[in-house]
Amino acid sequence: MLLLLHASLPGLTTPPTKNWIPFLRRPLYLDETYAADVGFDPLKFVEREGPWWELAGAATAHRRVAWMREAEIKHSRIAMLAAAGWPLSELYHGPLAGAAGLPFG
Repeated sequence: MLLLLHASLPGLTTPPTKNWIPFLRRPLYLDETYAADVGFDPLKFVEREGPWWELAGAATAHRRVAWMREAEIKHSRIAMLAAAGWPLSELYHGPLAGAAGLPFG
């Protein structure tokens, strides 16, 4: 709704493209399709060829960006579970070791 309203108002232009480093050129495959896309791919991972892209089913640059974005979300969820699980395992380590007859020191 806001985009429609923004486009219909005279005299307003779209905001300038954000870049993670202002003086570097943005890769063509990072076209602000996703939220918070600021053109960050300094090592050009999407442009590198390899057999892993065939296994992932990502032949085009846009599919590769989507695949890497999905992988980032999966890894962040695992990291959040690990961050919650570490203190819990420290709390239950003593009672579990005692129940199994293992030394706990």
